[in-house]
Amino acid sequence: MKLRYQLLLFLGVILASCGKSSVQPQAQISIKGVVINGTEYPTDTIGTQVWIAINYAGPGGYHLVYPNYSYDGYFYTQSQANALTLPAGWRVPSIADFNKMLSNFAGPADIDAYGDYYIQNPVMLIGTKHWDDDNGNVQHQGTNTSGFNIVQTPYVIIQNGNPVGQDSQFSYFVTSNTVVTDGIVQYSFQFDPDFEFIGLNNDPLTRAFNLRLVKDL
Repeated sequence: MKLRYQLLLFLGVILASCGKSSVQPQAQISIKGVVINGTEYPTDTIGTQVWIAINYAGPGGYHLVYPNYSYDGYFYTQSQANALTLPAGWRVPSIADFNKMLSNFAGPADIDAYGDYYIQNPVMLIGTKHWDDDNGNVQHQGTNTSGFNIVQTPYVIIQNGNPVGQDSQFSYFVTSNTVVTDGIVQYSFQFDPDFEFIGLNNDPLTRAFNLRLVKDL
């Protein structure tokens, strides 16, 4: 993983409840978006998909209390994300779902050697909140014309069975499946403001990232 630096945090990493109900929750559509497990999320239609436009913050993941850091949502390992009970039609996005979403903003030249989209300077997907560098200086700002609204977030690693927050200048999204490329497991999509791209990334499965949910129109 490309990181300019990592700081171990111990400020309040809280393991949210991971119980799984046998009753499937119902999605409630409102003017603002969709209500999932009691929380309302704005939605964004991109092509033939509907995405929640902020990071998911339901039960089953890690809640990172991070003072002076503006972000939303909880953090999920792939196994935690895949164990969630979601309303009919909603799902944890697969690698194919992310590629389908990115295809609305890219062409054949943006497909890498393995068939995944790798978009340079995806300002249309990035929120209008600024991204800071090591010294707190404004590093990058998007237009968010797509409505997908990527924001700068930390992430979580599991050390000796315990969740530990990591500072980050990037943004990561967990997917429901993995691919193995040249012996490397890949399952998260990363936005890297240093190199200004979004694409499939390789990370240990013991890391927890932000989660978006998606459904088909």
